[in-house]
Amino acid sequence: MIAIVVDSTANVTMRESQFYGIYVVPASFSINNYLYKEKYIDQFYDEKTIYSTEVKCGTFNPSAVDFYNMFKQLTSKGFEIVCITISSKMSSSYSSALIACEYLPGAKIKIVDSQLAVGGHFWLVKKAYKLIQKKHTLDEVECGLNTFKKKIKIKFTVDDYKTLAGSKRLGFVRRSAAPILNHKPIFYCLNGSIYADPSAQSARSGYNRVVNLVNEIPKTSKSIMLNYIEQNYLFYAVIKYLRKTRPQLMIETRKIGPVIGINIGNNMLAVIWCE
Repeated sequence: MIAIVVDSTANVTMRESQFYGIYVVPASFSINNYLYKEKYIDQFYDEKTIYSTEVKCGTFNPSAVDFYNMFKQLTSKGFEIVCITISSKMSSSYSSALIACEYLPGAKIKIVDSQLAVGGHFWLVKKAYKLIQKKHTLDEVECGLNTFKKKIKIKFTVDDYKTLAGSKRLGFVRRSAAPILNHKPIFYCLNGSIYADPSAQSARSGYNRVVNLVNEIPKTSKSIMLNYIEQNYLFYAVIKYLRKTRPQLMIETRKIGPVIGINIGNNMLAVIWCE
């Protein structure tokens, strides 16, 4: 038996956790020095307070002890484990999981750095479930995930890049003047890091911003995912544009939890597709 372990930034629901056999290691966030656990995306969060400019918020990744406790609980029940974390370049979750493994010598555990976030991370978890259902071995599951993650693409935008810049998750933004010249910049995820899209400097207007977000989706794609925190005007504009230009495209929408939201801002919108 192979169990799937993720950190909570994969944003799974409680029902999905039960259906796919996903074990969630919670990340944490603080509001004015009060600490809260993030686990399932469908649990209640006081978003009005979390995203208020009047409070001080922080985020904390799962520790090695958190992963160790989960791994020990599962291995004692006879499980092999594939653990899929948010990109190691955005969080220390991957390092924490690796450290936890060192204290369980002989346990059959594979740690996969997704090199992704938000919906891309979730898609990789679903891929793991499919591979396990097809009776692949633990080594085969790890290999399949490392191959599949290279096909997942993420592009996202924010109204103001200051929150994201302050989170220190950005990659080589100096390669592009977009965050400075463009009040509503567009970013992409590459090899686990976040970069400003230098081709999107003209995306100030609503229409151009929508087009820039979706123009790289291949014509052969059958489905995409939209990740959001608030269903704002841009969320509906992208859906309207895609239904008009790509009526056969299936659009999945998923909400983002507070740990990522605090680091990126509540006006984010991400588009995820698979090549």
